Amino acid sequence: MLQIDRVHNVGSYPADTAEEAIDDQLFYGGQRMRTVSDGEVEAPNWLADDLDSHRNNPDFTVIKEGDWSDYEHCPIFDVAPGRTLTPESFNFAYYDRAVRSWPVFKAIRETIEEPDLRFQIGMPSSDDIALFMFGPEKGFDPDRMAIARKGIVQQIEKVRNSEFGNDVVIQLETPLTLALAHTTDTPEYHRELAHGLAELARESPENTRFGVHLCVGDLGNMYREEVGEKQRASRRVAVALGNLIADMWPDGRSLDYIQEPIAMGQTPPPLETSAYADLGELQLRAGTDYIAGILHEKASLEDQQEVLRLISRALPKAREFGFGVSAGCGLGRRELEVAASIMMRGAQLSAHTY
Repeated sequence: MLQIDRVHNVGSYPADTAEEAIDDQLFYGGQRMRTVSDGEVEAPNWLADDLDSHRNNPDFTVIKEGDWSDYEHCPIFDVAPGRTLTPESFNFAYYDRAVRSWPVFKAIRETIEEPDLRFQIGMPSSDDIALFMFGPEKGFDPDRMAIARKGIVQQIEKVRNSEFGNDVVIQLETPLTLALAHTTDTPEYHRELAHGLAELARESPENTRFGVHLCVGDLGNMYREEVGEKQRASRRVAVALGNLIADMWPDGRSLDYIQEPIAMGQTPPPLETSAYADLGELQLRAGTDYIAGILHEKASLEDQQEVLRLISRALPKAREFGFGVSAGCGLGRRELEVAASIMMRGAQLSAHTY
């Protein structure tokens, strides 16, 4: 039998304030919420908002314009002439935004008397930052990736050294990892991709808690079709990555969960048995939850119950890891009523076993 241990919001939520976002997640998500984000209300468009802020950064210059209307129209930056790329060049604001949201989270947690509830801060993986910022021509430069990684690690260090550091889960968000794994589908390359995430965790302070959100993109609530259709049809690549990430994860840093999209964009989860069969190979450690991104506004309650039955039959019978549900990606690109209904469906499903 399958019990839902966790209802999860990947990150963004279409509220006006952090207080509204946190309240909604807890109200609609129910008692199995283990972490809540601030809704990413200051930067609801993921990395796009942060990259656009670099248009006025003297360390960078725009070499290809883009308005983020689709995946072919993303701006590309380069290091400005005469400037040197450093971790500080990126002006990451993840810590600063968390500082502003923390008092809101703390007050709500005290009010509801849930001391184990944790504050979730989403950060792109450093490799995603390098590729999205510099494009495929220069984004794979190992030196640039290493500098971006140091910049993210500095943000994590600031979080850990703050008053709220022990109450935080850092969610590493990486469409690059899943996309490249589907494109170059070999065990050796999968291992290289998993190593990049584990290395970021290894360079972070001890006792940092992490989650990993594998992603296929959600620009304008649309996913990258060339990888999304493969991802939707089979768990094989995501399972292989999840197993490698868990196996390589460094000691002294918690891996609380690995989440993968199954529903994505405007497409609900599949109802074919074959789409879930490879979950039988999932091998996560005790203490790490597998979160299935199956919640979707176009899937009926009966369809999502059937999906959970398919997952239940496929998962290893003697597994040690926990299980959770979420939408495929953040809810910030949905209407507020839709986002609330998705969270509420997770709570509704968690009241039963499958």
